[in-house]
Amino acid sequence: MKNYRLVLDLKGNIKVFRQFWIDESENRNTVHPLLTYADLMNKGDRRCTETAKKTYDEYLQNQF
Repeated sequence: MKNYRLVLDLKGNIKVFRQFWIDESENRNTVHPLLTYADLMNKGDRRCTETAKKTYDEYLQNQF
């Protein structure tokens, strides 16, 4: 909890995963754009969907 500055939440647990992608050029202090895109799309909110589209257009469209 100290390493990640987590605060106790009585509503649930948190899972911490190791980075699963390999790209040495990526900044280690940010999440991969694919995870950002998926999380935003999962929200179902119009503003989140707009931001997800921008993320896709800028970082992902040429990768798939």
